[in-house]
Amino acid sequence: MSNDAFVFKAEALPSTGTFTARGGAGDLQPNKVLFNNRTGDGVRIFLNISVINRARHTRTLDRNSSWLLKLARV
Repeated sequence: MSNDAFVFKAEALPSTGTFTARGGAGDLQPNKVLFNNRTGDGVRIFLNISVINRARHTRTLDRNSSWLLKLARV
């Protein structure tokens, strides 16, 4: 994202695991576990990806901004 007022947020609900990153250019490699299933049973999670405006006034997200999100199941 080209504006530092925006924060990229990834959550795996209903888990409390979240990853957030401030705006800017370049690759991010958070290598963070958002959900860890220790039950042995199948669990349905919802991946919630959002961009949040942290500025005190209205900002516009650039329509040309895009992201490539690679997920790993381990």
